[in-house]
Amino acid sequence: EVGGEALLVPRSAVHAQERIQSAISTIEEEQVEKNICIITHGVVMALYISACLGEKPYEIWNKLTMPSCFVLSRNNKEVVEIVK
Repeated sequence: EVGGEALLVPRSAVHAQERIQSAISTIEEEQVEKNICIITHGVVMALYISACLGEKPYEIWNKLTMPSCFVLSRNNKEVVEIVK
């Protein structure tokens, strides 16, 4: 289903969310003193941002435009800016 949450509910979405969170954590550990830029597909971005904000992935994905950019604070993962 494209117009509802079924788009991001499958196990593959949970696994993708776990993989992106793990990958970003590894990058943050390796690049302690640097700013980080991660470029990814909208669904993966929505999965990661939703975990940071505690929102549903579909709600984040539905707000995306092309291109979209989220700027997060490194310490607490709060959205500092959304660039559309």
